[in-house]
Order: sequence, then structure tokens, then C-alpha cells
Amino acid sequence: MGYRMRRRESVAAGVRRIAREQVDAAFVEIREPVPEPEVTVHQLRKRCKKIRAVLRLVRTACPDTYRRENAWYRDTARGLAGTREAQVMVATFDRVVAGDRDLLRRHAAVRAALVAERDAGGFDAETVRQRLVVLEVPLGLARARVRDWTLDARGFDAIAGGLALTYRRGRQALEAVRRQPTPERLHEWRKRVGYHWYHLRLLADTWPVVTRAYRRELHRLSELLGDDHDRVLLRTALLGRPERFGTGAALVPLLDRMDAQRAALRADAHLLGGRVYAERPARLVARHRRWWSVWRGHGDRRDARAAAHGRRRA
Repeated sequence: MGYRMRRRESVAAGVRRIAREQVDAAFVEIREPVPEPEVTVHQLRKRCKKIRAVLRLVRTACPDTYRRENAWYRDTARGLAGTREAQVMVATFDRVVAGDRDLLRRHAAVRAALVAERDAGGFDAETVRQRLVVLEVPLGLARARVRDWTLDARGFDAIAGGLALTYRRGRQALEAVRRQPTPERLHEWRKRVGYHWYHLRLLADTWPVVTRAYRRELHRLSELLGDDHDRVLLRTALLGRPERFGTGAALVPLLDRMDAQRAALRADAHLLGGRVYAERPARLVARHRRWWSVWRGHGDRRDARAAAHGRRRA
């Protein structure tokens, strides 16, 4: 199993294989859950994102399939979101106050309230397991539909449109953030970055040494934006329920630390994003097309030479 295209398979076959592998992995995670239920939920949401990403890569070659299946996996992941976010709130609070014992002591009641909300939301292992088990039948039906996924283009032509569109939208999202860095625009940029990262993972074998560094920086950019988003969610929750978490005045030290961290995260993200998205979409696609052509063509010639050598020896 590997989340990447293979040299010796068609793009259509690769897309179907990858989708099936992700669904099969989801079945294993549902049937053999780990002690921490939030880990299983997180993994299942990632499976949905990976399948949506591979669909996005070939979206221009199968527009109807993309619209139908992307919506299904999006809605399935959203059904698990509340369970996941309850745990994220607690983890984010811990990251915000990390290294500051005085701040943790002053806001211990806030953490206790976050933990209580998480537990009250049904984030116990048995409840989560029951929620996940009911996914088995619809997941099985989704896996069966994969055999009907067909593409209207072959080779890199099946990939080029989706690769360009996702990258272009990432650049546009960065420009929107530069004009006005609202939480909504930062979150939208994060989603675009994440899908581009998945696309580079799918194309990693075209030139592993070169793509590895780029993928590493894309992942770091996604994490910077993710950390910022988590703090936005926590800040909104704290200020939105003063009866539970206290008044704004009481939270000022915690909010100030959070805001300072967000400013640092955004600064790092802007710098890194400028590098990641420096290239125009057409140039990026042309470069990957050349790498793809060399990778696939080199393999074909190598296989032909090996076959000819075998015939001579025989």
C-alpha cells in the first residue's frame, strides 16, 4: 500500500487502487480501534481527505464522479468533526500555555471546563466506537462504487487540470490573506495548501529527492496554518461562553498569549507561503509534466532493455 502513483499502472487504475486502499484502511481502524478514540476519528477523517485529494487531482477528467464522491466523503468527515474538535480544544489550550506554569495555574478552571465539555459531548471510547461502526455499510457501498470511476483522459493529461487548479487556488488564497488576514481566509488557504501537499505526495516518485523537500515545506506550512486555526477556534469558544469560561477581562493573559502566538504563526506562514507559491501554475504543471514523462518513459525503456537482455541470454 502506498499513497502515490505507480510507474507501471495507468492513472485511472492508480486512482481506483488508492481509493480502495484508503477505504480498506478505514475498515481496519473501525474494527480494531486503539485505546484513544480521538486517534481513530482523526485517522478516518484523514482517509476521507486523502480520497478527496486524489479525486481533486483528476477532477477535470471525471467531473461528475468528482462532484458526487467528493461531496460524500466531505459529508462523512463532517459527521465526525464534532467528536474531533472537542479533543482539539483541550490539546490547543495545553499548547498555548506550555512552558508557563503560572498561566496554567491561573486558568486551571478553564482547562477543567474544556475537559468537561469534551467528556459531556460523548468522547468516550464506547460512544465513539458505536458511531464508527455504523459507517461500515456506507463505506462498503462507497468502495464498490470505485470500480465505476473512469477518466476521460490518459497519462499526465488526466492529472494536469486538477494539479493546476488546486495550486492556482492556493496562490489566490495566499493573495487574499495578504490583503486581509481574516480567520476565514487563513482557514481557506490552509485547505488549499493541504490538497496541494497531498498531490505532491501522489506524484512523489516522479523525482523523490527533489519533491521530498518541497513536500516537507508544504506540510510545515499546513501545520502553521492549522495551529493558527486551532487557536481561533479556542478563542471563539472562550469568548462565546463567558458563563462557562469566565469574562473577557479574566481571560486577558491567556488571550494575549494566544494572540502573540498567532502573530508569529502568521508571519512564518506568509514567508513560507511566498516561497511555496512563487511559481506560476503553468510553469509548475509544465515542470511536473516533464518529470512525469521522464519517469514513465525511462521506466518503459529500462523494462524493454531488461526484456531484450533476457531474450538474448535465453
